[in-house]
Amino acid sequence: MLVLGAACVAYAQGRPPGAGPDVPDTGGEAEALRQAVPPAAAASTTARGILDRVRPAMIQIKGFFGTNTAEAFHGSGFAVARGGVFITNWHVVSDAVLYPEKYRLEYRAPTGATGRVTNSRMPSHKL
Repeated sequence: MLVLGAACVAYAQGRPPGAGPDVPDTGGEAEALRQAVPPAAAASTTARGILDRVRPAMIQIKGFFGTNTAEAFHGSGFAVARGGVFITNWHVVSDAVLYPEKYRLEYRAPTGATGRVTNSRMPSHKL
């Protein structure tokens, strides 16, 4: 995010990314960046289109301590196959996987459907 922010500032100021405020653009890098980066409105429209396409596969995952109704942690995931198969990051489910007697997981789909995550086969793969 920080790198993107720096590139956007450099773009707006007409200088190469990473160059200080007093460094002129002698190689045309700022102009090349200006041509390669779509205007914010176009990028926003494209992002909205992508989100609209993937939203049905997204889920919110919530972790609760025992029978408490107060949320202990939460994260997101997305469906990858029918039957409730989803992918999420390890930090989202790790407490419930490591301490299943203490935590329970629930999901919420974009449709408003909710339920308990009950599959005990939560594989973990390091990339």
